[in-house]
Amino acid sequence: MKFLNGEFSYYFSSNIIAIFRNTRNNLLLKYNNNNLLDGFALKVIKEDLRNNEVTVMPHNSEDLYILYNLLLPEDQIRAKTTRKIKNVGSGKDSTSRISVLMQLLVNEVEFAGFSDVIRVKGLIKSASDEQVSLGTHHSINITLLKEVTIIKDNWTKFDLENMRKAQLGVSSGLILVAIDDESAIVAQVGSHAMKILDELRPSMTRKGSDPNQYNQSKLQFFKLMAKFLDDIKDNTDYKVIGGPGFIHEEFMDFIKNNHRHLTQDTVNVGINSAGRPGLRELIMNHIPQQFVSENSAKAQSDLVENVLDHLGKNTGLVAYASDVYVAAEMGAVEHLLILDTELRTTIELRKKIDDLVKSVKNSRGKVTIMSSMHETGKIIEGFGRIVALLRFKLPK
Repeated sequence: MKFLNGEFSYYFSSNIIAIFRNTRNNLLLKYNNNNLLDGFALKVIKEDLRNNEVTVMPHNSEDLYILYNLLLPEDQIRAKTTRKIKNVGSGKDSTSRISVLMQLLVNEVEFAGFSDVIRVKGLIKSASDEQVSLGTHHSINITLLKEVTIIKDNWTKFDLENMRKAQLGVSSGLILVAIDDESAIVAQVGSHAMKILDELRPSMTRKGSDPNQYNQSKLQFFKLMAKFLDDIKDNTDYKVIGGPGFIHEEFMDFIKNNHRHLTQDTVNVGINSAGRPGLRELIMNHIPQQFVSENSAKAQSDLVENVLDHLGKNTGLVAYASDVYVAAEMGAVEHLLILDTELRTTIELRKKIDDLVKSVKNSRGKVTIMSSMHETGKIIEGFGRIVALLRFKLPK
């Protein structure tokens, strides 16, 4: 099968599908000193839709990701910030930095996904201090626990639904551990990404050469792992520990006997690999059901695999590019997959997407925003950033 969208040509084959399945969950999730807030949800402080304003306070990186997808050029934001101004009448030119409540016309929005800050660049529309020159350029950082007001000429139903859904909270306290007698890797999984928290490669004596030395080095290894898990316990909702052979079971026995509190909400499973391949196996096969929300990393991965299955079998139940809009008009879309970058283009395209979403939902279809921070997002991008799983084939 060949896809042409100006600059993109892509051929699907059984080999490409196999390669994808081996690497589909090579994700990136945030973990830093602010992750103590991950258990809290986006706080919507005030909705004043009569004046097109919504005031929110993000509590974690998932909230920032939602706001990042929400903000468009020509929107406005209002928040506290600092501004450097020239001191008048002090002889030599000197400057000082003042705190000011500022309203900005948005030109550009940046979010790396690996830091707890959205950087919004734009022109100053108003400021609480008259020393600030209006119409000049400024940047406001949206950070955790910082109140910000978003002003749009038109709040779409799609935008409001996504923001209100975020108030229900997204747990990013799922910890995965893949371990064997050569390494251990710990990762934290959330909705839009995953991050490696720690990777240990102990220097362990081979079991056959000196059993006593092997047991001593293994004990030190287990102590290091237990200390790390204990350090992050306040940010952990659930742990999945897995590995090949018996060492994952021995590690579980160790923490049961020495750190029993770490065994709470913890499961131990056998897998074929350790390291990063082991993490992928845990994500694919051992994510607890309570963490598989419709927008989770695992759910998005499963959706893309479903797309590839249909393509591999040539069922005709996948549409992409302009065919998606045709399918929506016919009520044929069962599940719509939209890459998040498609939401951050122009106001005109955003309205077109909103109309598409309304059409799909009116025919009882589902909609999932796919994260470009996942490997799965690259697959969706190859289809022109919009893909649909269909109820029935489109007429030729």
